Order: sequence, then structure tokens, then C-alpha cells
Amino acid sequence: MPLTALIGLINTISSIALALFVFFKNPLGKTNRAYLLFGLCVGLYSIGYCLWGMSKTTSDALLAFKVLTTGIILINSGYLEFAFNLLGIRKRKRWLLLAIHILNVLFVVSVWNEGLFASVGRKNVWGYWPYPKPLFYAYFLMWFWQMGYGLFAIRKGYLLAPSRQAVQLRYIFYSTLIGYIGGGTNWLPWFGINFPPYLNALVSVYIGILAYAIVRYRIMDIQMVITRTGIFGLIYCVVIGIPAFLIFQMRDLLERQLGVNWWMLPAGLFSLLSFIGPFIYMTVERRAEAVLLKEQKAYQQTLLQASKGMTLIKDLNHLLNLIVRILTKTIRITHARIFLWDSGGKQFICRAARGDHHKQGSDAISETAALIQSIQETREPLVLEEIKAQGPTPLKLSDEVVREMEELDAAVVIPSFVQERLLGFVVLGDKKSKRLYTESDLDTLSTLANQAALAIENCIFLTEFEQQQAHFFQAAKMADLGTMAAGIAHQINNRFAVIKLGVEAARMTEIKNLAAYHKENGTDKERLMVETLTKMCERVMKSSDHGSEIVKRLLSFSRLSEGFQPVLIRELTATCIRLWECKRTLSEIDFREEIPDGLVKVHGNFSELEEILFNLLDNAFDAIKMKEEAWKLGTLEKPANPEKGRIVLSAREAYRNKKRCVEVVVTDNGIGMSAEDKQKIFVPFFTTKGADKGTGLGLYVIRKMVEAHTGDIELESERGQGTTFRIFIPAVSEA
Repeated sequence: MPLTALIGLINTISSIALALFVFFKNPLGKTNRAYLLFGLCVGLYSIGYCLWGMSKTTSDALLAFKVLTTGIILINSGYLEFAFNLLGIRKRKRWLLLAIHILNVLFVVSVWNEGLFASVGRKNVWGYWPYPKPLFYAYFLMWFWQMGYGLFAIRKGYLLAPSRQAVQLRYIFYSTLIGYIGGGTNWLPWFGINFPPYLNALVSVYIGILAYAIVRYRIMDIQMVITRTGIFGLIYCVVIGIPAFLIFQMRDLLERQLGVNWWMLPAGLFSLLSFIGPFIYMTVERRAEAVLLKEQKAYQQTLLQASKGMTLIKDLNHLLNLIVRILTKTIRITHARIFLWDSGGKQFICRAARGDHHKQGSDAISETAALIQSIQETREPLVLEEIKAQGPTPLKLSDEVVREMEELDAAVVIPSFVQERLLGFVVLGDKKSKRLYTESDLDTLSTLANQAALAIENCIFLTEFEQQQAHFFQAAKMADLGTMAAGIAHQINNRFAVIKLGVEAARMTEIKNLAAYHKENGTDKERLMVETLTKMCERVMKSSDHGSEIVKRLLSFSRLSEGFQPVLIRELTATCIRLWECKRTLSEIDFREEIPDGLVKVHGNFSELEEILFNLLDNAFDAIKMKEEAWKLGTLEKPANPEKGRIVLSAREAYRNKKRCVEVVVTDNGIGMSAEDKQKIFVPFFTTKGADKGTGLGLYVIRKMVEAHTGDIELESERGQGTTFRIFIPAVSEA
């Protein structure tokens, strides 16, 4: 079989096979169906080319040229249909497409009516070529315009498209250019230019790259594809070209020198080149990759080295900020964020961020979100543009996943697992170079994420251990305070009693006698001084009584209950409010207590429950004062008739997770919280009060105490409207 026929046969098989492969990858996809049509047109052209290569007579060559020219005309229609579908502009360009299709059909009719050419002749050593008629030149201009218009549309598309689609379109642009260069050389002999037709082999390369761009999701850089294709094509030309040259151009010389066994030289040379060709290809490819992927391999090595030292860092915030800094600086991406699991809020919250902050999207995502379900299901990195490109796929909730990733402004999501538990995930933005995340990138990032998961787990353990130790220390300190208070309470109360008795004795004797004396003999000024002295004595006596009461309340608060026991809510709230009154002036606000009689007892530690309520009430009071301050500063709009600060403490029997419990509610009409603050309010060291007024541990400790009682805590809040905390504490078992 002549080499030209062999090239045509290879193009036919590859184009039809790839067209069917792409179609069956996604039969419902419009782009896939358009590619099928295009591939079949290329196949028709290649069949005609194969027949032409085997033609022995002018009639055979004429028929072959009619078939291949029909294929050429239809290729442009098929290609534009495919390109416009891929770019999403087919609907907008439907009338232009219709006009092009009608013109091309008319040109096909003219081929078979011999309007483009009517005869062929041998113009060179490579076979028969047509003698074109005037209408052919009109079609050639049409063919050239369609080629240029298609390339222009694809180039414009990849300049405006997002990263992954841009790379996909670059594949299509360059592969089309390769295909048109290879196929376009066949026009030269039509114009009498003697040029060998062997570059038609590039058509197979063309449709192969097109298929790769559609089907392959984690696409390598176009530079690498073209380099590999070029290396393969060069070696392919050497392996086949040298023996073919000997056969077709030097046969007579070989027959004179070697006789009937002349064919053994090209056959042996072909065998030798076929054997050493793969080794040459691998060597050249390896060196080309080392040059082209030098930058990528360098930053991957940096990331792997960074992952080894993570477990040495003990501070969680420092570790997280270090990770996002390394990622953004090393890979050169727009932004990076780390989300970690928050058991209290039942969601993943952003704990560290770096890069373009105003485009980073939401700061929290629920455990029930489609993105989290997909991560749990696949346990692999998720690439936004891959999911978009997949169309109908087995991946559940793919539309929801795309929406949620766009809300997070995530180009890639890298999960971090500790055994079977999803600890968190890393959100990465686009590369500043506009290049794709390659498969080797994702493998490196997955390794980094898994190492980071172990380091984060270690930091969390150490942090919780330190907080637990601090809690135990606080409990021990409170116990010591209780013991000390019990020992000195009698002494302090004795001092208050002495003060009170002394003042009362003075008021009842000396001051009383002094008042009687000045009433008869004194001046108005002296009588006024005696009255003032009497009132001062009364205030000292009242303050002594108040001091004794405070000592008694502090003693009650500091005395730890012995473990868990049945606790009566009314008794708990009464004790807590008495203590709270020592710190706050309740007359400044509207305070209401709504605790019904006969409420079921809860199972808990009296002192810890008292501390929980005390902190919530105190926070509510602070929120009211913060709102009043915001009104004064003008940072919050003050209504025409502002209502007085209000705190409501209520309780009722309820059921939580099918278990009987008591719901304790603390509601205020204070400053409230923004949606962002609500997501972070239980995070350690986060506070809305300012560094000089709060540590950010109060609500975190409250949540831990509630969880220790196997209870739940919920938050409702709106900026400027107020806040409601609901605590659910299990009731004492009826048994």
C-alpha cells in the first residue's frame, strides 16, 4: 500500500474511532454530538484520501477526489458547529451557521455535478490531481474564510474564558492550526505547486488532540502536549520516512546494487528504527519535560519539604497562617483559605485566609452541604472547572457543588482527612499565571493536606489540653476560694457587725442627744449638720448589711457542688441573680424572670450551671450597653422612640433529640451580632467586646460546659435587634 494511502487509512480509523469514543463518553452533551459529526466528516475526507492514494486510473482518482472534496467541504460545517457549541454561542450564531451550511451543501452538489473540477491528471510523482474550474476558486476563498473565522472565534474564546476552559480552547486552537496546516498543504498541487502530500498525517494528530481536550479533565499544559506531539511526530517521520524514501525514491538504485533482495535494506532499517525509536522518544521527552516543568517541580518540592516540618509547630493559628502563606507564595495563586470543622456550630468555618480577601466568598459551610457530601464520597480534590465540564455524571448534586464552590470562590478544594474523619479542607484560588492545576499538582497538594491534618490535629489536642488544664486550675482555684471564704467569712462578718453596732450605738445615743440639744439651742446650720451626720450613719449601717450579704453570696457561688446531682432551675436562677446583682445595677434595665413552678429538675453540676447563666446574663447586659454606646457614636442608627434595655430569663420543659430536657433562654435587645460574628462566636479567643474588655474564651467555655452536661446551646441574633441564647439541659430521669 502506498504511503499516501496508508496515511489516509490511519486518519480514517483514528478520526471515526475518536469521534465515537467522545460521543459515548457523554451522548447527551451537545459538544460531544457536534464532535461526532465533525469526526465523521474528517473520516469521509480520509476515506477519499485513502482511495486516491491507491488510484491506478484517472476515473478512480476522479471518484476519490469527489469523495475527499465532499469531506473537506463538510469538515468546515462540522467544525464551526462544534466550535460554536463549545463556546456556547451557537444559538446567537444560528442564522450565520444556517447560511454556511446551505452554501456548503450547494458546493457539495457542485462537486458531483463537476462544477469545481471535471477531470484529473498526473501533475507530479505523487499521483493524480484535479484541474480546477472557476467555481473552485470561489469555494477555496470560502474554505479559507471559514477556517480563519473558526480559528478567530476559538482564540477570542480562550482569551476571555476561565482557566480550565481557556486551556481546553487553547488545545483546540493549536490542534486546529496543526490540522489545517497538514490538510492545507494538499491544496498546493491543485495550483500546480509541487509539494509532497505527507503532512496530511498531521490530521490524525489534530483530531487526537481535540478528543483529548474534550474528554480529559486534568489537562496538562498545552506546551507539554505540543512538545510531546512534536517529538513523537519527528520520530514517527524518521521511522517511517527513511524506509519510505528508500522504497519510493531509491528503488531502482537498490535493485541494481542488491538485486531481488533489495527490499531487505528498507525492511531491516525500518525494524531497527522501530526498535530504538521508543528509547529515543523517552530520552528526548524526559529532557524536554525537565525544561518545561522546571518551575512546577520546584514549587512542588518546596511544598513537600514544608509538609515535613509542620508537625513541629504547636500553635494552631501560627500553623494555619503559615500554610496559607506558603501556598499563595509558592504556587503563586490569588488566594488560599483553610476551613476546619466546628463541632459546636456543626459546620466548617474559615480559620485562616490569605490573598485577595474581597473575592473570597463565604466564611462557613454546613456539614450537610453538597460540597461536603461530595468530598466525603470521593475523598479526592475537587476542581471547579472539571465538575462544570463533566455535564451529566454519576457525581451527586454536581450543580449544587458548583454553586457552593463559586460561593467560596474556590478553583480547587483539597480535603484533609484523619483516618475516616474529614478534619477540614483547603480552598485555593486560580493561579496568577492562568495555568491549570495539573494532576501532579493535586497529588502534591493532597500530600500536603494530609500532613497538615496531622499537624492540625496535634495542635488542637495541645490547645484543648491546655484549656482543660486551665479549666481544672480554675476549678481548683474556685475550690480554694470556697475553702478560704468559709474560713474568713465569720471574721469579715464580725468586722461588719462591729461597724454596724458601733454606728448604730452612736446614732442611738450621742447623735440622738446631740440632735435633741441642737433642736433647742442650736442654729439652723448646726441642726442641718446633725441631720447629715444621722443620714451618713444610716448609709454606713446599710453598706455593712450589703457587705455581709455579698460575702454570703460569694461563699455560696464559690462552693463547688459535689459532682452531678438533681438541680432545681428556680433555685439555680435565684442564686445566680443574687450574685449578678452584686455586679450590676438591675434598675438600669428592664429585667424579667419567667420561671414556671413545678419545672422538672435537671441533672447537672450546680456551680457550673450557675456560672453558665451568670456569664450569659452578664454578656446580655454588656450587649445593651454596647448598643447605647453605638447610638452615641452614631455607628448604629437610633430609633425615634428607643426602648429600654431588656433582658428576659425564662425556662420551660422541652424535648431535644427525643430526650426530655429543660430549655433555659436568655434574651436581650442589645447590640446583636452580624452573620459573620455568629459563625465565629464560639471560636476560642474571638470576641466582639474589644481586647480590653473580653478574652474571647467565655462562650467557648460555656459551650464546653453545656456539652459536658450532654446538652446543646443555640444562638439567634440580628445586628441592632438583640440576641437569644437557648440552652438545653437533660432532665433528671423519671426512673
